[in-house]
Amino acid sequence: MKWYYKLYEVVQKGLSLGTSDNLHGCFLATKELLENTGDFMVPRFGEVCNIAYKFKDHRDRLIRDTVVSIIPALATFSPDAFVHDYLNKFMDHLSEKMARSSRRGIAYLAVGKVAIAVGRAFVPYLVRITIIIIYKHTHTHIHIKYILTINTHTHRTESLI
Repeated sequence: MKWYYKLYEVVQKGLSLGTSDNLHGCFLATKELLENTGDFMVPRFGEVCNIAYKFKDHRDRLIRDTVVSIIPALATFSPDAFVHDYLNKFMDHLSEKMARSSRRGIAYLAVGKVAIAVGRAFVPYLVRITIIIIYKHTHTHIHIKYILTINTHTHRTESLI
């Protein structure tokens, strides 16, 4: 248990340094802590989710990709807390990555893993994800001017642009 605290301290210090190498290493270490330390990360879960969300649009593609890859680990670690506090905003982010990013494959994989982790809580996002997948695979030759998103509470369609 002592090593968990030490590693988490190093992660926090690395995040404050802010270089891409430090951030990448910190997110990888955090993912390992989530997957391998049992309840150690429970009191740190909200903080980790907020940090991941903060860096989702980082200027370095490696950091953006690493954040996308940690989202399923967050959902798996504490599905109920993730659904209650973070699922909607992370699904908005992943949906945008699926629709617009040249690195959408990472987002597709993350969405699938999140769906497995949160189970039935994913149902409200199925229509939106399906529309994005169909649109991307049938209109890839057309310049994307409008991508539909589905408001998960009212099921209205809205334009992102």
